[in-house]
Amino acid sequence: MVWTDTFSQGQIASINLGKFPAGYMNAAILYKGSIGTITTGVTSDGTDAMTGYDLTGTPLGNGWNLLRISRPVSTNNPYSIFININSGTFSIGGILASSGRIVALPTASPTSKEIVSVSQNTIDTGSELDITIPFTAHFADAPTFNYSIVDSGAYNTNNLVTHYLKSVSTTSAVVHVKYTGPFSCVVQGEATGNIK
Repeated sequence: MVWTDTFSQGQIASINLGKFPAGYMNAAILYKGSIGTITTGVTSDGTDAMTGYDLTGTPLGNGWNLLRISRPVSTNNPYSIFININSGTFSIGGILASSGRIVALPTASPTSKEIVSVSQNTIDTGSELDITIPFTAHFADAPTFNYSIVDSGAYNTNNLVTHYLKSVSTTSAVVHVKYTGPFSCVVQGEATGNIK
């Protein structure tokens, strides 16, 4: 299920999950915003409530959090989750629920490591240059990026004066180089971060 509604402070988001025939509830909720209190497993007759369950979730990046709820439940009653909005706004991106005790639900902060290499052909003019290194991984936020400038035999790094990491985004990194005379190089890097 995917929600598009945004709830405000003082409102309650009600998520109806139905019955769990195996007597166990395993749920994952993708959300943005601030949770005040949460009541899980409230049945149709108002019994079997649990409050104060993991109110913060696990950050995934870009403001999204993952809340996991796992607990025994009655097999005869439908269950719901009630989320009281503590402050600001609250949005639900998606919900996945299962009756299995061991189930492949989403986990927090999946990571990716990408090895990248960009060749800069010989430049005879100028003295400074930005070299853009694109990423193919779908990073959720700017990854950690480490790099080195190498001469693989076919390139001329002898005229390199200095270099530094100018910027890193979810899609690329930019390395700034200063040089004199003819210059060419290979920029090799490693990007590590959370993926979408």
